[in-house]
Amino acid sequence: MDKSKNLVKDWNSDQNPGLKKQVKFWKSRWRSLLMRSLEKVLIGESLSSLVVQDLSSLSRHKSAMEYVESIELLEESELVPRTFQYGGREFPNFKDTRRAIFRYQIKDAVVHLESGLANVCGGFMVEELMGSLTAVFGGGTAVHEYASTKKPTKRIKGYWTVLPTPRFYFHFIAQSLPTLLRALEHTQLQGVIASDALPNWARESLSALKIEVVYLPDKSVEIEHFVCCSVPQITSSSDVNLLRTAYSDNLQKAGKGLAFIGRSGRNRNLGQVEHDLAIFIQSLGGVVIEPESFRWEEELEFFSGIDRLIFVYGSASANVVWMKPGSKVLVLCGYESFSAQIEKSMFLAASISCTEYNTDGLTLLSDELVEEITHFVRD
Repeated sequence: MDKSKNLVKDWNSDQNPGLKKQVKFWKSRWRSLLMRSLEKVLIGESLSSLVVQDLSSLSRHKSAMEYVESIELLEESELVPRTFQYGGREFPNFKDTRRAIFRYQIKDAVVHLESGLANVCGGFMVEELMGSLTAVFGGGTAVHEYASTKKPTKRIKGYWTVLPTPRFYFHFIAQSLPTLLRALEHTQLQGVIASDALPNWARESLSALKIEVVYLPDKSVEIEHFVCCSVPQITSSSDVNLLRTAYSDNLQKAGKGLAFIGRSGRNRNLGQVEHDLAIFIQSLGGVVIEPESFRWEEELEFFSGIDRLIFVYGSASANVVWMKPGSKVLVLCGYESFSAQIEKSMFLAASISCTEYNTDGLTLLSDELVEEITHFVRD
């Protein structure tokens, strides 16, 4: 990895100001200086030097781009409407930008299998391949993962992609799986590499695709030809279509029914309200389920067989992709915490009608909520 280290240093040396300016700058930012210094001790560079927004940022770095064997533009960037259905500070109507989606073939990439963090093009981390900086640094920092990529324990020959070990079910469905499915369309791809730590439900999702999967105990591996794709920050109809097409054998052709998903025993649960809700929804002919009790195929079959879903805000929202277009969901959520646009964009992309109900301060099954649910079910 010495060559990789030098490429990063070369990349940044052209941008560094003179020594006098650097001393003046860091004297007023001693906390940041301490963090930068610690990063350099641990991985030899500062993370700010290693992370680039996308591969095109390196397009003029000839030595780095020698690692990139092919570039395919799969989808152009697009504007996705931001939706607001509740109170709070008024915002003008606006749209979010969803990045263009590329598929790359990169030689001699080193990938940390659990996180999916890739050390590519001579030592760089590319935000485009990670989903978002928030996802990477959400666990604290990426120093540990990056350090691992500097000492891979195995080299894999051939053309392979990697499925990271999911931390959250929602992001696995919304980001990891569509990205994987795009990589699988590469004509020379031999299969998927994953960590031994991959949970059973994620393994079942791979088995359903009937593809070659190699599970490894290694922390990081070097891949001769690494096939990877841009990770979508915002869900689009193309993501949903990929998922529905890939798993069409597990989806029911028609569905009509009502289900409720609570969060009993987990954070953001509604306590006694959930218990009372479950009884009320059952009285309307609905069923109360715990998705984690399903096997992968059972989960897809169930959600594709209903057209009304009521749930307490959480990862269960990802299952709307399996429901038929035109189905409806009622999200019970605290308005102080529910603001993830990627989830709302998924409802829109899946052609699912979404209604939100504010649960802030809710301690009893109110007449208002009973009326809301009754209208939701019968409308």
